[in-house]
Amino acid sequence: MPPLTANPTATDPLADLRDIQLPADVAWWPPAPGWWLLGLLILLALLASGWYCRRRYRQSRYRRAALAELKQLLAETDNDAHSLLAINRLLKRTALVAYPAATVASLHGQCWADFLQASLPNVPAPANLATLLGEQLYDVTPVAPEDIQQLVIFARKWLAKHRPVESVQYPREMSPC
Repeated sequence: MPPLTANPTATDPLADLRDIQLPADVAWWPPAPGWWLLGLLILLALLASGWYCRRRYRQSRYRRAALAELKQLLAETDNDAHSLLAINRLLKRTALVAYPAATVASLHGQCWADFLQASLPNVPAPANLATLLGEQLYDVTPVAPEDIQQLVIFARKWLAKHRPVESVQYPREMSPC
């Protein structure tokens, strides 16, 4: 067998090969169907959350108006029996907007205080709330400024955070008034 020697006249077999052909870049548009679906879901979630926030904002309009009225009332009056009566009126008007009139309109004294406490659980009410909103309203004796201040704090919390009518659980011992 003859020895293998390089033939200078022979062509290189690798010289006929072409370079690797890379595929074209993937276009970013149009996106895959999964991205369209994700975009649609995000858009629906944004619309639903916007609708919910707008609805909550409109439903709590009476709360904002009552809080503004309380702020104005406190700026205009001193801590006296007149402010006590005005705070009670404001609480009653707000309750008439938020709850059925048949439930709220006739409440007074201890029943009114029980209703206020039942519609705002987990917030301690002044110990003498029933007295302040009952007997003290029309009494000519002066009311202690600390009592009025406690009532103002409770009224502010109640106006801002009272529960809606569906979730109010009345105490069992609360007698119909």
